[in-house]
This record gives sequence, C-alpha cells and structure tokens, in this order.
Amino acid sequence: MTDGRAIQISSIVPGGGAGRGEGLLKRMWSDRQLVFAGAFVFLELLLIPLAPLIAPYSPVGASLSDKLLAPGWQHPFGTDSNGTDILSRLIYAPRVDLMVAIAATLIAAGVGTPLGIVAGYLKGALGETLMRVGDVILTFPVFVLALVVVAALGQGQVQTILVVGFVQAPIYLRLMYGVSAALSRKGFVESALLSGASRSHIILRHIFPNALGPLFVQLSITIGLSILLVSGLSFVGAGIQAPTPEWGSMIATGSLNLGLGYWWPSVFPGIAIGVTVMGFALLSDRLSAQLEPGDARLE
Repeated sequence: MTDGRAIQISSIVPGGGAGRGEGLLKRMWSDRQLVFAGAFVFLELLLIPLAPLIAPYSPVGASLSDKLLAPGWQHPFGTDSNGTDILSRLIYAPRVDLMVAIAATLIAAGVGTPLGIVAGYLKGALGETLMRVGDVILTFPVFVLALVVVAALGQGQVQTILVVGFVQAPIYLRLMYGVSAALSRKGFVESALLSGASRSHIILRHIFPNALGPLFVQLSITIGLSILLVSGLSFVGAGIQAPTPEWGSMIATGSLNLGLGYWWPSVFPGIAIGVTVMGFALLSDRLSAQLEPGDARLE
C-alpha cells in the first residue's frame, strides 16, 4: 500500500492522444479491491446522516445502573463507565471523526494545492520561499506540531479542523510543486506558452487538470491520516471532548478501566479506527494503481 505523508511523484506526465482516459471506469470496476474499498468508504460516509436511524440507543445517554456491562444481546458491544451503549457511540462517531478529517483535508488541499501548483510553474524566489516554509513545517513530527498549534488556538471541533488542516497543508504544497514543475517542462505546456496563452490559462487549463490524478490519491491518504491525528489529539485530551462520540476519546475513557478487565470500552473504538484507516489506505493504493497519468483530466 501507499504509505508516508505524500505519494511518490513518478510517471505523472499525462499521456497523449485522443484515447486518454478511455476505459478508466471499466478498469476501476474490474479492480475488486478498489470496488471493495470504495464501497466500504461509502458505507462509512452513510453513517453520518443515518446514525440517528441506525443507532439503537442515545450516544450520550447515561445510566449508572448499566455501566460497564459486558457485550450481550441488549448491548452487542457492551456499555462504558457511564452506562452508555458503545455500539451507538461507535455509529455516531463518524459524524465527528470523518467530518473533521474530511474538512481538515479539504482545507489542507485548498491551501497547499494552488500554492504548490503556482510555485512549481513559476519557480524562482516565490517557489523557493514556499518550499522552504513547507520543509520547515514538515521537519516537525506531525502530532507534536499539532499539539503546539492546539495550545495556541485552543480546543474544540473547529480548532481541531484548523489544526489538522494546517499540519497537512505542506504535504500538498510539496506534492503539487513537484507535479507542476514536471508538467511545466512538457511540450504541450511549452506549445501553449508559445501560442500566446497566459500563465493563468496554462495553469488552469493544462497544469491543474493533469495534476488531479495524484491529488485524488493524496486526498484519500490524507483523510486516513487525519482520522488518526484527530483520534490521537482526542485521546490525549487536546481534541474533541467527551461526551461527544469520538473514537479517540472513547479509547481514552475506556482505558481507565482496562486494568480491571473491562476491555470492550477501548478495544472496539480502536478496531473502528484501524478498520476505517485501512479502508482509506486501500482506496488510495488502488486509486494510485488505476489512475494512469492524465486519466483524471477535466476536459
């Protein structure tokens, strides 16, 4: 699978000819792993609007008489120390974890992508300055940097989105810089420049559309990484706070009773995080394999 903060930049030059992109959907549909990953991610996303209809209990309702009940027929995943049904909290958690991760990813891509593309095409002092700033940010461990920014901005859902988006933005800056710099040396870009096309036209019409393939792959990677980061921040008390249903805070609360033999309040949220991140990782891996250079181009 693809790992690391950003995908490797290789074979990004768009293929030529009128047949570019033909057979892409057929190729993707025939990839069983891609279909499985896509279906899994889609079902996870469905939990966001359908959670109130699916969850058997309230995700925040407390009942001290039912606290720390073992998994059984009435509570398939048991209850936590407040007597809240764990399955219901797991079903509601994507409303926070996925929404925060997706919003943060869009912010990161929205900031890093245009800056990286422009810097990669124009190069010069602007490009070098932006890349050096991005390199400085990437030298810090992501989680440590996120904690520092949280200390400056404070806690809360909006702050968590901004923090995760900020620490992920340099990934898109570096990725798009490399893609744009490579594309700017290609014949079709030079031909457009010689024909009198403006720089803005070249960037919007030729550079950006041909950078969509790597961008889509990186988006799925970043969402998975953002889920881990959001959960990690909540686990240490710097992210989403209880009683809001969130996987990381559920693990933190459940771990307090882990030594007493109550394993289910922390194990099931951990499984949910692992399975979700693996689903996005598989999706990014198969997208990387199937998206040929230029396939995602917008005509």
